[in-house]
Amino acid sequence: PRIVTRVALSPSGSTISPGQAVRFQASAYDQWNRPYQGCRWEWGASGGLITPDGVFTAGQQPGRYRITVFDHLSGQAAYGWITIQAQGCAYVVLSPRVQRVRLGSRVKVSAVCYDAQLNMIPTANLQFTADAGTLDKYGWWSPDGCSPRRIYKLWARDRTTGATDSVLIYVY
Repeated sequence: PRIVTRVALSPSGSTISPGQAVRFQASAYDQWNRPYQGCRWEWGASGGLITPDGVFTAGQQPGRYRITVFDHLSGQAAYGWITIQAQGCAYVVLSPRVQRVRLGSRVKVSAVCYDAQLNMIPTANLQFTADAGTLDKYGWWSPDGCSPRRIYKLWARDRTTGATDSVLIYVY
């Protein structure tokens, strides 16, 4: 007699944003690797909600979560993963990339943010930091208290997604 020996889940992994949905499908195969019909599926998921027919809707918490499908008749199961990616800045790009600054002068550091599809997005949630000198809220960095002939680092971090970038400034 034919029996279910393997269950597959499609897609086996996916990345979506909070609130988005993706449909998962389960397939069963017999001992000869032929498709098998007549399973009684039960779906389970963390990180969001999944319907009895495999439609997963992401929750609001970013992270990597497990999707499970189980056939009650054969006892076979399959697992997959869903990544919920925080909305916002996936990549930060600071400029100028490398800059020389004379003691007593200053340099303007600017940031551009991109989403996961490399579309430019607003930079509303960035935090700028420097390992020395003074950085004002407009992005002007002054080498106050810095030593000449040294390299200093400035970086920006998106508070929501954690995306970061840094630039180096040589003080002379």
